[in-house]
Amino acid sequence: MAILPTGTELVTVEQLQQPGRQLQPGDILEYNSIMLGAQAEEAGCLVTRLPIVADEYAAIRDAVAAALENHDLVAINAGSSAGSEDYTAAIVAELGELQVHGIAIRPGHPVILGTAGGKALVGIPGYPVSAAVTFERIVAPLLYLWQGMQPPSLPKIEATLTRKTLSPLGEDEFMRVTVGRVGERVVATPLGGGAGVLMSLVKADGIVTIPRSLRATTPTTRSPWSCCTRPSALSRPLSSSAATTWRWTCWPINCAAMRLTGRCHRPMWAAWGLLALAG
Repeated sequence: MAILPTGTELVTVEQLQQPGRQLQPGDILEYNSIMLGAQAEEAGCLVTRLPIVADEYAAIRDAVAAALENHDLVAINAGSSAGSEDYTAAIVAELGELQVHGIAIRPGHPVILGTAGGKALVGIPGYPVSAAVTFERIVAPLLYLWQGMQPPSLPKIEATLTRKTLSPLGEDEFMRVTVGRVGERVVATPLGGGAGVLMSLVKADGIVTIPRSLRATTPTTRSPWSCCTRPSALSRPLSSSAATTWRWTCWPINCAAMRLTGRCHRPMWAAWGLLALAG
């Protein structure tokens, strides 16, 4: 699998390590490819992280075409929406066949799926939460299928939401939550923040799926959610759970941070390791 980060505004960690180089206004640290690469490796995939390509149609097209020559799947990160410099859909259509542009999920709505020369192409949104959710829900199952394996399933538990939430009709929403116990009840508290707020995944204990047919949930709504902590952690009272900053999670993104920081005694997100290096 090849991962191609695109965007004129992107800056690599290696660039920031050069003497005198600092983030400038408008720069964005490129860490999605490290995060997605760790997820792909967790699914048993060999990963090639390609150099950043600026927002130029011909340059992105040529990079994708070259990657298709020796990879089974090419993931183009960013450029999947409908902006003036979002070229992914047109490039997929030019090189092969555009199968899907937009899926009824949130985050991750503008995902792109296509084929070219018998190879798979996927356009992954640039916002980090959208990128992580899209890969986990769509790309990872394909990687396991190619290997003749079933995707691993996270443990699930039923919890009561602590406040009312509103979701868009017609889209399945994957809502990040923290979890704890209040008396005999397991409660889940929705985390704020949009698709660009990576901390909503860092802080999350699990994901609640709000079906597309459900417009609103209330504090009495009980929902099954995918647990990203050890089941024993659910026995802690809410006050103890809320006070715990570091949790052992099931998210594979932690692998990238361990490689970057050289530490594995705490699960750290790739973004945190990158920011530590950049700072």
